[in-house]
Amino acid sequence: MRGGDVVLHKPSGETWVVCGVDPERDLLIPCGYPFPSMGRMSDCEVITAADGQPEEYKEVLRKYGFPRFIEG
Repeated sequence: MRGGDVVLHKPSGETWVVCGVDPERDLLIPCGYPFPSMGRMSDCEVITAADGQPEEYKEVLRKYGFPRFIEG
């Protein structure tokens, strides 16, 4: 799972676009309001895989102080 992926959040049944992930802590930040919110990666299933985390997602994560959610 990576930034830009579209996932199904199984507990809510919602479809999310992933802004960034922290696999060591099993956390992800979805795009959208309210930002930032978090969910567990283990509660999600990838529907559509992205080619990579968009640069604008990285910029937002830096702005809000979440560098660990930025892909190398």
